[in-house]
Amino acid sequence: PAPLAPALLEAEDRAAAERAALARLPERQRAAIALTVYDGLSHAEAGLVLDVSADALESLVARARRALRILLADLKEDAA
Repeated sequence: PAPLAPALLEAEDRAAAERAALARLPERQRAAIALTVYDGLSHAEAGLVLDVSADALESLVARARRALRILLADLKEDAA
């Protein structure tokens, strides 16, 4: 059981960093990620919810993912 403790703490730290990064996204980008990643909606379905086209939703998701990569890299550097 002891060897799992560091892995569990690392997973918790990673999840906390992801939540912090998501919270810093603009609202529409955060909603696009939530609807597609967490709720499992297609781009077309999520677009209907956000009242945008599937292409616009795809752009929101792409910008959100790019921002998350940068934010998570920054948080990782701050932790080091």
